Amino acid sequence: MRLDALWPHVWTVAGALGFFVGVYALATGRLGVGLICMIGCVVCLSGSLAAQRRLKKRDARRR
Repeated sequence: MRLDALWPHVWTVAGALGFFVGVYALATGRLGVGLICMIGCVVCLSGSLAAQRRLKKRDARRR
């Protein structure tokens, strides 16, 4: 497995961690930290989708 193929997984794990930290922060009353983590979660998951699209395009060009 190439390093390029790992990026979607890295982005997904980072997004999931951001989500859980954000939920915890919101549950404990830290609104600012929670919102920042939720925005980070959305950014990470959009990065994951973009990395998956790039990987799919690269693989299609190879064939």
